[in-house]
Amino acid sequence: MVVPGESELARRKTIRVLVVDDNRAAAKALQIGLSLLGCDVDIAFDAPDALAAARRTPPDVALVDIGLPGTDGCELGGLLRALGPVALIAVTGRSSDVDRARAAEAGFTHYLLKPVELQHLHRIIVGAADR
Repeated sequence: MVVPGESELARRKTIRVLVVDDNRAAAKALQIGLSLLGCDVDIAFDAPDALAAARRTPPDVALVDIGLPGTDGCELGGLLRALGPVALIAVTGRSSDVDRARAAEAGFTHYLLKPVELQHLHRIIVGAADR
């Protein structure tokens, strides 16, 4: 039943998350953890795979490593946003002010340093998906 004013996300009740990280173990760990918390999680290890995944199943939230090889995370964020509305969250090992500024300019709403505590990340995802 559709309730007037209710968002598509609220009706679906599952947050679609795309995790993009060239560290396969880190990406799979986030996939498992966030899946256990009720998210529908796709993973990609580079920009071309991330764009293909986003076209197949548009994410509500994308967790993107800034230090991706080839097309970096900031560039990828812009490409993902061009496909449709998505909340961008950087999950990265890069802590420089320059990287943070580039991410903010690219539309990332949060900039988290690895390792990220899963419950904290989940709260951020839920808040970002609600916007």
